Amino acid sequence: MPSGSSRGVRGATAQPVTEPAANGMIKSRLLSAAIAIPPTLGAIYLGPPYFDLFVLVAAFILLWEWVRLCGRGVVEWPTIVLAAVVPGAVGCAMLLGIGSAMLVLAAGLAAALLFIALAPDAPRRSRRRWLAIGVLYLGLPCVLLVELRGDDAAGRVLLLWLFAVVWAADTGAFVFGRWVGGPRLAPKVSPAKTWAGFVGGTVCAAAVGAAFTGTIGQVGASLLAAAGGLLGVASALGDLLESWIKRRFGVKDAGGIMPGHGGLLDRVDGLLAATVALAVMGGLGEVGLFAWY
Repeated sequence: MPSGSSRGVRGATAQPVTEPAANGMIKSRLLSAAIAIPPTLGAIYLGPPYFDLFVLVAAFILLWEWVRLCGRGVVEWPTIVLAAVVPGAVGCAMLLGIGSAMLVLAAGLAAALLFIALAPDAPRRSRRRWLAIGVLYLGLPCVLLVELRGDDAAGRVLLLWLFAVVWAADTGAFVFGRWVGGPRLAPKVSPAKTWAGFVGGTVCAAAVGAAFTGTIGQVGASLLAAAGGLLGVASALGDLLESWIKRRFGVKDAGGIMPGHGGLLDRVDGLLAATVALAVMGGLGEVGLFAWY
């Protein structure tokens, strides 16, 4: 997979975006959406094993980008552990259930921590530490997506709701950020993001969340709106987290597979965080994590 731009972004400041450049970015994003959304919705609708395999393929792409980003493409023992553990955990979630998948992630993390302790110097220790973070940063959301989807109609609706809320948050942030502008949300982390985009994205997420009233168990509109808003916030924080990581390594994009976005990680950073947030919320109490107990 071709890597994204390697230009440093340290010390970057917000720059005005020219209209032609902005129009080109919008067209690229629309192209990416037209290509990515149909197979994503199809996989969610079909469920296991198609959705599980869809997540597995995505996990491999995310792993490649993470190793290129944090490991600088260096292959060493933590890289091998990461490459084995994340797909292995997803496979366990597919075949054996969430408990086995979590054990695989825990074992992989323990092995990665051991290799950190055995690192002969500070640079290798730092690289191995970031590779170890990938076990949870990538592995946990992928496993949770497989579990939350499940094999019934409730899982289908729940995942459609999750993706719709995250997409609404992302689109709302982009549109309101461009139309309204104003103060920057985190200029030292991501100069292009504004408070207007953050608020707009959260409101859009809440509105789309409430639009699923009557489809997710007995959950009412107010609770769905609140949950959607919270997931919108989680999505925005996930986006900022990935921006901080990229700035830490001095790169603009995690990859180049998604026109207008960069890498797949650049596109799903908010989804990774929102998936974990939804799991913590208990799958709204009707499906998802509460079904484990």
